[in-house]
Amino acid sequence: MFALVLSSLVPALLAGMLGDGTAREMGRLSLNPLKHVDPLGTILVPLVLIIAQAPVLGWAKPIPINPNRLRNPRLDMILVALSRPATNLFLAALAAALLGLVIAGNGDVEMGPLAYFVARNLYNFLAINLFLLVFNLLPIPPFPGYQIVEALWPAPPEHQEKVYRYSFAIVLLLVFVLPLLSPQLDILGRVIAPFVQAMMQLFLGSVGIST
Repeated sequence: MFALVLSSLVPALLAGMLGDGTAREMGRLSLNPLKHVDPLGTILVPLVLIIAQAPVLGWAKPIPINPNRLRNPRLDMILVALSRPATNLFLAALAAALLGLVIAGNGDVEMGPLAYFVARNLYNFLAINLFLLVFNLLPIPPFPGYQIVEALWPAPPEHQEKVYRYSFAIVLLLVFVLPLLSPQLDILGRVIAPFVQAMMQLFLGSVGIST
């Protein structure tokens, strides 16, 4: 939840610095998790994935942005969108570094309950942020990756409205329906999960942890 809140707060702060105070006016400049809860991404999808014993992921409510209030709408939209996965990247690097310190500080001695608890939570925090990093770059709404595509190749308003209208169905199709139709269509399990696992090995290896 902390990762979701912080990766929502940073884009809101950046948008304000670039001239758009919409997020601040709507109360999104807050560390209160309830301000950032998305019924689908924060509650429904994680709950179903837990029940299905699948890797748990989720996302926060999209940050409200008015491009017309930004000083340089196209460039600023890209910067704001990139700030969310950049936050996840920073948090993942921080988690890996702290995990490396915990393990190095423990030496060759078997971990005690407290050290194991801290290490396990740092490991999970690293994995969560890497999953969020990848999902945030997907070029489908409501993820920031789609906002980048919108900024680079603007579409007519009516087209954008249709895409956002069906964003719920697109996410359900990607996460739930396609895997049920065929294991070959399980994008989460066959494409995203292996990519995240490779990133995990890279981050852990960078702090001297072999997997």
